[in-house]
Amino acid sequence: MKKLVLLILTIAVMAGCVKIDFFNNIKVYYEKDVTTVMMTINYGYVVNCMKNIKYNIFCTLGVPSSNYENILSVKWTDTPIQDIISGNKIFKWNISGSVAKKYNLTVKASLISTAFLVNLSDWKNALTIEKLKLYHNDLIKQYCHNASNGSANLIEPYNPMIHDIATMVKNQCKSNNTFILARELFRWLKENTVYKTHESGGTQRASFTLIQKSGDCDDLTFLYVSLCRALGIPARFIKGYMVDSSRNIIAHAWAEVFVDNDIGNNGWIPIECAGNISKKDKKSIESEINQHFGIEDAAHIRVYVDDGSRESINNSISRIGYEIFGDENSINVQSFKIVTEYKTIDEDSLVVYKDGTRKFVKNI
Repeated sequence: MKKLVLLILTIAVMAGCVKIDFFNNIKVYYEKDVTTVMMTINYGYVVNCMKNIKYNIFCTLGVPSSNYENILSVKWTDTPIQDIISGNKIFKWNISGSVAKKYNLTVKASLISTAFLVNLSDWKNALTIEKLKLYHNDLIKQYCHNASNGSANLIEPYNPMIHDIATMVKNQCKSNNTFILARELFRWLKENTVYKTHESGGTQRASFTLIQKSGDCDDLTFLYVSLCRALGIPARFIKGYMVDSSRNIIAHAWAEVFVDNDIGNNGWIPIECAGNISKKDKKSIESEINQHFGIEDAAHIRVYVDDGSRESINNSISRIGYEIFGDENSINVQSFKIVTEYKTIDEDSLVVYKDGTRKFVKNI
């Protein structure tokens, strides 16, 4: 009989997400994934000034933060100005020249990234909306308003459509608990939107994403943040990079919500808003909650954390610009993102227990 149980368990692990009824306290577990990794990421711009004419180059790049990463070293090229904008460290280059030259405007960061999670059972310790107003009204003022890129509001908690949906979700779940509301808004997002890149090149307004029911990581994050803010739950966006074990690196955005000082990172819990699932499959929805609500895996590298200011969206953007006094084709700009070192330190399985506790474990 023991051999049969072991065989079933082995097949189940290979299949991925599995419910284990014969382990009384375990609800579900997932295949092993990287939970701690050491890596070196390099990103920035190569600017090739090909003629001896006068030019000015302006560049801004964010620098990885140390929330869930142990920053071992940060190096750069061409000696940037170091500054703090909206609470985030940045490098700025202001270069003037008149001779043909190639500039490598680069941030090189070596770090150890570790996965972070909160328990799904932490809702028991979260504040209600009423107590949030009483104890943290400053955060509500800071993180519950519209946010613009200068030309349009991208985060829109006051939009009637967004407000109505947030209110509907609140009424359906019959709770004022901030953790539960944030979770159910996440469930609604997964049931009603899909991840899809678009060719426009810019970020969509949250209301447009709602109408289209699709968007990229920025779009879906801004919609989710808008929904949370519409209920008076402080919510903010995070920007950075995703790095996988194949050393692929992409620019990325995700969210955080505030539910109580004693939960998460000083009250903030991470939420991954991107990704596609079968909206008709309740198991897929639960899997998204288990793996992406209140979890930030080791592949996420933070570069910018929204401070709730009116300028935050614009300040979050790495940018390059130049002016040239002559032939417009004499300057060529190329962006790059590469991983030069990658070493897995830990791989663990995510285990979700019936009481809502979650852990990363090496062996089931």
